[in-house]
Amino acid sequence: MEKAPPSPRRLATTILLVALGYYAGAVVGVALRFPPTGVSSVWPATPVLLAGLLLTPPATWWLLVLAVMPVHFHVMTVFYPDKLPIAVLVVQLGTNVLQAVLAAAVMRRISGETQRFDTLRGMGSFILVAALGASAVGCIVAAVVYLQIGWATDFWDTWRHRVLCNVFAILAITPVILLTAGGELLGQARLRRHRHLELAILSAVLVASSIPVFTMHAEARTIVSVLLLVPLPCLLWAAVRFGPGGLCIALSQVATVTLISAYVRAGPFADQSAEENVLSLQVFLIATSIPLLLLAALVQEQLRAEEKERQQRDALAHAQRVIALGELAISLAHEINQPLLSIAMNAGAAERLLHRRRRDVSPLGEIMKDITKDVERATRIVSRLRAHFRKESATLVRVRMDTVIGNVLQLMQSDLRQRRIAVHFAPRPVPAWVYADPVQLEQVFVNVIMNACDAIAAASNGSRAITIEVMEAPDARVAVAVRDSGIGIGQKDAERIFEPFVTSKRQGLGMGLAISRSIIRAHGGRMWATPNGDSGATIRIELPKEPTLVDRQTREESRTPRGVTLPPSVRIGSLDGIAAREAASRAH
Repeated sequence: MEKAPPSPRRLATTILLVALGYYAGAVVGVALRFPPTGVSSVWPATPVLLAGLLLTPPATWWLLVLAVMPVHFHVMTVFYPDKLPIAVLVVQLGTNVLQAVLAAAVMRRISGETQRFDTLRGMGSFILVAALGASAVGCIVAAVVYLQIGWATDFWDTWRHRVLCNVFAILAITPVILLTAGGELLGQARLRRHRHLELAILSAVLVASSIPVFTMHAEARTIVSVLLLVPLPCLLWAAVRFGPGGLCIALSQVATVTLISAYVRAGPFADQSAEENVLSLQVFLIATSIPLLLLAALVQEQLRAEEKERQQRDALAHAQRVIALGELAISLAHEINQPLLSIAMNAGAAERLLHRRRRDVSPLGEIMKDITKDVERATRIVSRLRAHFRKESATLVRVRMDTVIGNVLQLMQSDLRQRRIAVHFAPRPVPAWVYADPVQLEQVFVNVIMNACDAIAAASNGSRAITIEVMEAPDARVAVAVRDSGIGIGQKDAERIFEPFVTSKRQGLGMGLAISRSIIRAHGGRMWATPNGDSGATIRIELPKEPTLVDRQTREESRTPRGVTLPPSVRIGSLDGIAAREAASRAH
């Protein structure tokens, strides 16, 4: 699907900006001409025109060409120190336009309407086609015409000068313009303020380290090849942290320092003749830029692949969460029906009191309190259901492990009661806090407890109990052990049960434990299983008290997830626990 043509106002703005950019680039290119060579060391005008062509549909390219024609003639007439023949001016403009149009046409053929710099294929195509290929072809035409009109005497020398002055400019300028237009200059569409500060620090360090290297005099230099590597750590920093856009900014800063030092006859590019110095400078900038740009694209491609994998994992986890809650639908409906029934009974009692027109209405206060408690209970159940069904990115918060397990047990208590499975869980006197996403952590314990219930149901006899214990672990971690009295597992199956699509249930997907382990690993923890000595198995989970392998920027230390507070000891699913809850319900 092709993009809609730009509005007249936007097209006019683009044409104006391209004309201004071409003007500035041509003035800088003329200023960077080192006598007695007739060619600039860097020519920034053509990259501006190329960026404009890539940002507009081909049907409007002729407008951009018309816009830069008077600009080129004006700059070369006013700012160039020598008077140029009209034929030379026409050839210069024609080859610049030919090079930009050729590069834009081929890149559109390869990459479509949007040029990608965050993939190795996209960056490699841009380097080979736009920077190297189009420059080589366009400069052949210029060199041939120059020989015919007597403006040049050596074809290869003229061709080489023009190619090298265009390659680095295209590599460093065109990506910056295109990424800025797309709002992704520094690798992210939405940048946080600290990233701008980091870029400012990087620029300051890069310039401060480059100036001594590229401005020192010949007698002060001993190992030139080693000194040229001084800016490399900062360039690698830019490539990894800010992508191709940030790297191009850093490369432009290094190029500015080197060009100024060469112009004042200082630094490593001032020892030989002007022509040889320009050649050495151009080769240095191009040889430095190409591998770093490929590295930046590779890093961005890897980051995008990891983000896509994370999104797929979250989608799969969400689907599995829906399936698990679907299995609990009947029990959850019964769980919600209890407070609703209690509300209806209390409301009926209040209505009868009002119809009797009794003077003493004090029982109404107690009835309203009971209704409020039942409403809050139903609201908590619905809120937990909505949280589990909601598909959102993980949010790292400081959460109490006892609260998470308590929420899960309350969510599953009807199912546990119907299966006649007792769950023994005693919250710790000293709270155990971890950093985790509460919804994802609850999903893990829902999966683990449901697997334990299925294992108990598959056992022919024995006790029907699950024991959950929270304890401190070494290395500033919190450990949770979930023991069941089910059929158990063999030592060989202790690792296999965490593999995807491995299940002993007829209608199971075999993804519950696999997803649970991926969630725990994403939180910087670990999860494994061990067979019990007598019967059943134990699932062990360890989570760090501090965030490690997760994004620290999403941490919300001040927020604690809402949840229920369990009494000192609960025995969910046992007969005495059921009786106690029924008695409490009747009392309401």
